[in-house]
Amino acid sequence: MRWQRGFLLGGAVYNAAWVAALLAAPTSVLASVPPYLELLVAGVALEGLGMLVGAVRHVRWILTLVLLGKVLGPFVFVALVHLGAFHASSWWLSLVNDVLWIPPLLAIVRGKERW
Repeated sequence: MRWQRGFLLGGAVYNAAWVAALLAAPTSVLASVPPYLELLVAGVALEGLGMLVGAVRHVRWILTLVLLGKVLGPFVFVALVHLGAFHASSWWLSLVNDVLWIPPLLAIVRGKERW
């Protein structure tokens, strides 16, 4: 197994865990439950599904959309802080959920080889 497949499978599991946490106990993750919680859950779930499809089928355009979601994630986080759904002190959530994923995803999307 090449590192890309393992990374993407791990990302799919990671996002599934976040979806479960957001659905099971949203107030343990969020400062307040936003009225658009379903959109946040759907976005996280779609990123996870995209990583799963990318790991199994290596569909580059889906992985590009996942990368775009991770790049836009910090902007969404700032908007959610502004709307009161996150405390500004929880900036590390954006770091862990989005920023750290960008370099490996970029390498996978730009990579020429298939695995």
